[in-house]
Amino acid sequence: MPEYADHEYWDDRYRANNNHFEWYLGWSFLREIIGHHFTPESRVLMIGCGNSRVSIDMYEMDHIHNITNIDISSVVIEQMQERYSAEQYPGMTWCTQDARAMTFDEGTEFDIVVDKGTLDAMLCGTAGPANGKAMFVEILKFLKPGGIFLDITYGAPDARTQYFEEEDLAWSVASQEIVVPNPDDPNEPLMASKYYIYTATKHSV
Repeated sequence: MPEYADHEYWDDRYRANNNHFEWYLGWSFLREIIGHHFTPESRVLMIGCGNSRVSIDMYEMDHIHNITNIDISSVVIEQMQERYSAEQYPGMTWCTQDARAMTFDEGTEFDIVVDKGTLDAMLCGTAGPANGKAMFVEILKFLKPGGIFLDITYGAPDARTQYFEEEDLAWSVASQEIVVPNPDDPNEPLMASKYYIYTATKHSV
């Protein structure tokens, strides 16, 4: 199995194909479910951004401009910096960072942190639980008190709640199941169409 937590795997993947690829769900679908959490003033951190268009669509559709995108792959970050320059998208930044050891300046705080598939990728590796825990600790470090972490994942509560509810993680978590309707038959779900959104709210004290 590939080591999805290692930058070498993703560097090779993005060198081979730099076309947009949307993991799981796009913003046009997600905004109907989680859009109420955001305002144009929200300070947003996008974990494992890859070459998804979610940040771009948030910027263009809902005027959410203060978005920091990070990914472990310097290759995809350079591609996205070239594709969506600071001149075209003022306020949006692209940074090569490991979500398990983020390097933001002390005092940096985000209102909302979004992950769409990064946790799933990390849990597939040989050090899966440790990688997931390290990412959560880093998110809490840079999430403002009362801020929220939105995690979009394939993982059902029986496979994910144990990670979110470790005692030393200072947040409260709720989960929501999302089923993507089949355009051909609304009563018959698509294969691999079920996702989960975990909303973790950082404790204020």
